[in-house]
Amino acid sequence: MRERTACLLAVVCMAVLMAGCHAKTETLQKTGAQDEIPVPERRPAAVLLPDAKTEEPEEEEEIPKKLPAVKTEGEVNTATEDIQKSEYAGDVPPGDTVAFLDSSKEEITTTRYVESVVDENDPSTYRIVRRKKEEQVEEAVPTEYTDSLGHVKYACIDDIWYEYKYSSSEIVLDSQNEELALLFLNIDGSYDDFETESIECTEVADENGNLQYKYSVLYRKAVVMAEPPQDVEELTVTQSTVKTVARTRIITEKVPVTIEEEVGTGTYIYHGWQTFDGNTYYFDESGERLKGSHVIRGIRHVFDSEGVKISRAGIVVSSQNDGIDWRKVRAAGIELAMIRCAYRGFAGGDLILDSKLEEHLSGARAAGMDVGIYLFSQAVVKEEAVQEAELAAELAGKYHIDRPVVLSLSYANPSCSGRADGLSAADRTELVRVFESSLRQAGYAFMLCAEKDWMAHCLKMEYLESFPLWLVQYNPEVTYTGPYEIWQYTSRGSVDGVGGNISLYISYGK
Repeated sequence: MRERTACLLAVVCMAVLMAGCHAKTETLQKTGAQDEIPVPERRPAAVLLPDAKTEEPEEEEEIPKKLPAVKTEGEVNTATEDIQKSEYAGDVPPGDTVAFLDSSKEEITTTRYVESVVDENDPSTYRIVRRKKEEQVEEAVPTEYTDSLGHVKYACIDDIWYEYKYSSSEIVLDSQNEELALLFLNIDGSYDDFETESIECTEVADENGNLQYKYSVLYRKAVVMAEPPQDVEELTVTQSTVKTVARTRIITEKVPVTIEEEVGTGTYIYHGWQTFDGNTYYFDESGERLKGSHVIRGIRHVFDSEGVKISRAGIVVSSQNDGIDWRKVRAAGIELAMIRCAYRGFAGGDLILDSKLEEHLSGARAAGMDVGIYLFSQAVVKEEAVQEAELAAELAGKYHIDRPVVLSLSYANPSCSGRADGLSAADRTELVRVFESSLRQAGYAFMLCAEKDWMAHCLKMEYLESFPLWLVQYNPEVTYTGPYEIWQYTSRGSVDGVGGNISLYISYGK
């Protein structure tokens, strides 16, 4: 019985080894009938690409019905699960094309002759002259008189004097009704020529203690006078107008002299970063606007033909980056932060949350930066790609991410020994499409991030060209011929506020 069991084990081991060799050979050859199926604009994720595995999986590769739970970095050995960056010979941070200048604004001046400002303590600023001076003497003329009760007695309006006559009357009503009181008081028309000056309502009680309302009304009537009033001795002047009389006298005066002066022209020379009408510019040492592509303090920027900056600079961060001073990063000219939200372990295959996600998101946002998230994939089957997309969508919703969610793909380590590193280009491409479809169904936009040479060997890009691309190419210039929206140009960048090297990218557009 033992001998039979040993034979069976040997047969199984040999089958596994042969299957592994077959997979490795397929990886090295990276062949496929890619010309047999036309390139779609964006096909459903359920459609398999050429070379995708259509045969039934072997028993040992069967996906369990319950997907593994998401873990934290504290629950795994990150040394064997987290991506290990590869060194690229061409990964040299770009050198500055223009010197960095602090932002400044200096007005251009010109020499002109102007009148001095007289300074009593500086005789050079004036000369003494004698001249005739017309002076206006002001005289107050009353236009309104008020009696001891505060009532206007006389008033002059448009050079016509009016006398105001007053009459008062009272009435008691059983109900509070001002309109009715006025009606009763003027029922005989005796106050038709009067205007109501004031009306006062007082609560009183009749002889039986019933509540009544006493209305006291003061009426006023204006009468035109033939001449100004004379009997004003006991009245108070409450308004007056000023009458001016011209007088001439000889005065001694200190007057300005003509002096030479440097004055502003209203034209300015700018240096460094400047913002006008919502557009950002950079002015060099000559005060000229930069145009085209430039590197300033190791950071790439692009300017249009008018000098308007049409790109945004960003950094890529994960739990491998610690102690970031985000305000310094923003002050250095970085506007965007792409933050890792999670990754799949390249050995164990667990989905792992990035331990610095919340810290990086809150720090970048507090500094006024726009943020996005990316997930590093090591999915090997469609179920895992769906799980990654669902996790990314959940985190995007939780943290209110409004930029496309990025799927990051590459070799897991320099030795290319990650669990997904042996997949064929067709299989890897199909997993990208599955991820994108699941993410889109969750309501989020998608972007693919991958290195140029890796894409050439590990993806069939003709089936992914409809998706926005985050191109990683560590080279002085982009040689990738397909469309892309973002270029990550170095992993060895240096930015104030970040200790050590940091990955830098440029996003095209404002």
